[in-house]
Amino acid sequence: MPVAMMMNEVQNYPVDERVALADAVLQTLNPVDADVQEKWLHVAKRRRDEILSGAERPIPTSEVLSEAYARAITRSCIPSASRTIGATG
Repeated sequence: MPVAMMMNEVQNYPVDERVALADAVLQTLNPVDADVQEKWLHVAKRRRDEILSGAERPIPTSEVLSEAYARAITRSCIPSASRTIGATG
């Protein structure tokens, strides 16, 4: 079946089925290594347990992104607004 025909058909699927299909297609491009997946699952469960026990506290996304942005500007990875807004070149 041509890709265009498949795409037309898939557009009518429910979102969860399209997500499952997209995941299956991506798996053919980059197959999951079962050992790596098991290790990540172990890390995720450990982190969950640390948070639930109070041993660690989750950091809000806004705080993480603000810190990352500040670090990027400090390292000149992202041009600051003062250097880009209204700049003439």
